[in-house]
Amino acid sequence: MQKVLVGLVIAAAALAVSGAAAAAGGANGALEPPHSSEPRGIAPAARGVDRAAPVRPRSSFRDWTLSVEAALHAPLDYGAQVGFETPFGLRVYGGYGVIPSAYGDAFSSVAGSSTSDARAKAILSDLDFSGHIWRASLGIRPFHRLGLYLDVGYARADLNAGLAVDSSDIPGLGELSGGYALRSRLDLWFFELGYQARFVDRFIVGLGLGMTGTIGSSTGVVALGGAPRRSSLLSQAATRVDDSFNHYGYVPTLNLRLGFDFL
Repeated sequence: MQKVLVGLVIAAAALAVSGAAAAAGGANGALEPPHSSEPRGIAPAARGVDRAAPVRPRSSFRDWTLSVEAALHAPLDYGAQVGFETPFGLRVYGGYGVIPSAYGDAFSSVAGSSTSDARAKAILSDLDFSGHIWRASLGIRPFHRLGLYLDVGYARADLNAGLAVDSSDIPGLGELSGGYALRSRLDLWFFELGYQARFVDRFIVGLGLGMTGTIGSSTGVVALGGAPRRSSLLSQAATRVDDSFNHYGYVPTLNLRLGFDFL
């Protein structure tokens, strides 16, 4: 009986030892990481990464325009202007121009040739106008890819002219001496329809057709030297000049712009 009990104890101990070994083996298998098919040495963050070149961020002001431009409005003036344009195409421009005598004479000649007043026609044809002009305009360019724009605006022109009476063709003045100085201030409206393009990223070029007309004219005449200073004669001359500008001062223009965008 004792031998049987000893045998059972030994068998139980053997079963306990084999069970403990099996449990330890299962624990080690659970801690071992699963087999991976990916090659070693590649960090997980590197898997699936797009290796394309980084994209340069677009400037937040790229769709805005702030330009300084040289401008020609033939046959009226040439000068410079500053323009500002929003991404949706609203345009605001302001500029200053010089009116050379050749351009001023063209404007006065159009007015003089259209009037039926012989004395006014003679006065305007003999005058040599020059001066300067300020411009402000508001416009729209809704389709940037097409480049078409429309601007409307207001301008103030100051014209100066001299008249030597001894060489004048004005009736009744040829036998006199001295001369007259005329100063005319014109309020003008204008519009322009044109095309604008950009090249080398920041340079702007524009070409347009427009019309300029007179809103109002105010002329003063001053006698120089031995010219007659009769107020009635001077006022009549000023009135004739103003009437010609107000009724016939309309000139078509060809406009050219070249500028640089700072945004």
